[in-house]
Amino acid sequence: MKIAVSCGDVNGIGLECFFKALDNFYSEYITPNNCQLLLVVESKTLKDYVDKVQIPIKIFTDYAVYYDIEVGLINCETYAKPEFGIVTKQAGKLAQESVLKAIDYVQQGKADALLTLPISKEAVYLAGWRFPGHTELIASYYNDTNPLMILFAGKLRVALVSIHSAYGMFQI
Repeated sequence: MKIAVSCGDVNGIGLECFFKALDNFYSEYITPNNCQLLLVVESKTLKDYVDKVQIPIKIFTDYAVYYDIEVGLINCETYAKPEFGIVTKQAGKLAQESVLKAIDYVQQGKADALLTLPISKEAVYLAGWRFPGHTELIASYYNDTNPLMILFAGKLRVALVSIHSAYGMFQI
C-alpha cells in the first residue's frame, strides 16, 4: 500500500509530529515492506524545516530517512520558509499545492490512500483556498455532496456527524 501524505502547514507542528510518529506507525501488521509513505512537500522547505527543528532526517532527491525509516518524497514547486507560529500566504500556498498533488496521486493510482497533515485555515485562505477544510476539498474533487470525515486511534473509530463550518472564522 502507498499512502500520499500532504505536508500541511510548514509553520505548524504537522511535519514534526509526522516524523516522530513514524516509530509508532509501523507494527506487526504495517511494515515498511507492505506500506510506503510518500510525503508531498517542496524539498528546500523540508530541509529548512528539518534544520530548524533539528530532527535527525537525511534528505535525498526522492526520499528521506528518519533513523532507519524511509519516506518517499513527491516534490512541490512552492517554497515556503518555515516560520513557526506565523501565518503566511506561502505556507498556505504550499499546503494547498501539497494536498492537491496528493489527491492527484490517489486519482492516478500512484497512491492508494491520502493522509493529510494539519493546515492553517487562515494561511490557506490567504492563498486562495475556498473550502472550510480538507474534507470539502476532497469531496469536490470526487463530486461527492455527502463526505464523511473519519478519525481513528488504535481501535477507536469516530465518524463526524457534521462537517466544518467556516462561517465567521476568518475575515477574507
